[in-house]
Amino acid sequence: MANRVVNPSATSGHQYPSSINTQAKRAFYDNFGKDEALSEKIDKAVNHSRTADFVGDRMKERAIEIAIREETKGYELDVKEVMEIVKRQSDYQ
Repeated sequence: MANRVVNPSATSGHQYPSSINTQAKRAFYDNFGKDEALSEKIDKAVNHSRTADFVGDRMKERAIEIAIREETKGYELDVKEVMEIVKRQSDYQ
């Protein structure tokens, strides 16, 4: 799974919906049930809440977690698992 988190297209071998157009969105799509809407919601939450150098800064990471939780209400989702994927994505660095 770790390789899919960093490079999701390496193991997928399929076409993604047109809105799944970044490596981060592909990682969410591949790891969370191929749900296009959920992938978009997570990406939106991260992009609107992240700040520079958030990785390793508990307060900055917490702000992203809160945004993800708010944006994905109604989904069965482990926010800690999402954050592990978020922290590994070069799209957000």
